[in-house]
Order: sequence, then C-alpha cells, then structure tokens
Amino acid sequence: MNKILLILLTAFLLPNLANSQSLKLLKEDKTPIENDTLNAFGTLSDEELKVHVYVENLASVDKDVWVKLYVKQLVDGAVMQYCWNSCFDIATNQSTAFLTIPANEIKKDFYCSYIPKNLSGITEIMYTFFVNKDETDSASVTIKYEVVDGTTGIENLNDLKKNIKCYPNPATSKVYFDFETENSYPKTIKIFDIVGNKIKQIELNDLSSTKEVDIQDLKSGMYLWTFEINGVPIKSNRLIKK
Repeated sequence: MNKILLILLTAFLLPNLANSQSLKLLKEDKTPIENDTLNAFGTLSDEELKVHVYVENLASVDKDVWVKLYVKQLVDGAVMQYCWNSCFDIATNQSTAFLTIPANEIKKDFYCSYIPKNLSGITEIMYTFFVNKDETDSASVTIKYEVVDGTTGIENLNDLKKNIKCYPNPATSKVYFDFETENSYPKTIKIFDIVGNKIKQIELNDLSSTKEVDIQDLKSGMYLWTFEINGVPIKSNRLIKK
C-alpha cells in the first residue's frame, strides 16, 4: 500500500514540478509586467527609444538564462538591437550568450533599443527568456514601438503646445488640463506609467476647455501624460503623483 501511495504521489508531483516557472519579468519600478506587453511611444524626431526589462529568478538555485526574439510586426528600414550580456541585432534571433541569475535575485541587464530612422509606424517584437536552453521554463514580453509623425494634419504646432497645460504638478488627487485648439479633430488625454503602459484615457470634444482628471487611484510616483489631436501626440510631459 505504501508503495502504491508513493507512486501516485510521485506521478502527481512530477508534472507540477516540471511546469513550475523559474522566471518573472518586471518593469523598471520592479512591478510585474501585466498582459505580457510594454508600449514605447515616440515621434520622428526621436533618435532612439529604449526599453528595459528586469528578469527575476524565482528558484532557490542559480539559473543560466538565454533570450530569443520573434518579430510580430516591423517597420522596414528601422534599426533595432537587444542586449543580454552581449548586444545583438534582430537578425540574431537568439542570444549566443547567457547570463547567470543567482537564486532569488533580479538581473537588470536586459534592454532593447529602437531607432526610427525618421520612419513612422508600429513595430512589435516578442522576447522570450528561457532557462538552460529549456524553453518550457520561460517568460515572454512583447515590446510595442509606436512612432508617429508629430505634425501630420496639424497646423501651428508651437501655438497648440503653448495652449495645453497640466496642473498642479505634483498632484495628490486631481489634475486639470487646459487646452485651446482651432479644429474639430477628436482630442484625447492619455496617462502612462514609466514604461509606457496606458493607465487612463480621456476623450475630449470641445475646442477649448478645462478638463478635470481624477488620479486618486494612481500609486505615488512618476507618470507621463500625452495630449493627442486626431491620433497625433502634440504634447507630452511628466506627471508626479504624491
């Protein structure tokens, strides 16, 4: 009877041990990456967009970790690379070097950079980190780069920027956005966390107004707000939540 129980227990435990994951991916503020996606936004004037991902070893032993990529969508002509011990362009779809992550520690070495080369569009790359070349023990994140022409269909850009204001900053519970435009294009206020995850989106219809935005639900820290007209980012700045 004891032998049968031991066999049954082993049969139950082994699949669960095999399916346990050693790795966890984090943002720069060390919060978990949600929905396996990070967003990076830019305009044609940006020389480089860089995204960092932290990798945590959840196991009680050291782990050798590689990274590979899968191109979901790519703007032809843009330049990309990723760094993990060494740096590689995206033609190298799997790192030829690994990093050892000590037990229960976090490595902050990974980053990927995107150079728009004055080209607008959306690029999506999925990066998968895996242990000891065993891809069943892995964690993945998709980096979505969105680059737009900051002047398309918008006149008097400098005047528009001057008329868009956000206050108070820092703020505790509410912020106010002043804006004044001369066109009837749809307008949107977006608030992102420090790695580009969209937290709030507010649609606007008036040509000019003051819009109150409740931020009581946000954690203390730094955020980025962007004011868009007809889908084009016109002005962005930091917002500090106390």
